[in-house]
Amino acid sequence: LNGNEVMEILKMKPGAKVGEILGNLREKQLSAEVKNKYEAIRYIQEIV
Repeated sequence: LNGNEVMEILKMKPGAKVGEILGNLREKQLSAEVKNKYEAIRYIQEIV
């Protein structure tokens, strides 16, 4: 996911929180806890 997708999915405005969410998501992807777009969407919805 990119920042625009995160903002659209979560109905957020641009800001530091979007970057924080993306950083957390990247960590989960690198550790293979999040493996596809569906899991990424579920993850960001859960952490907000």
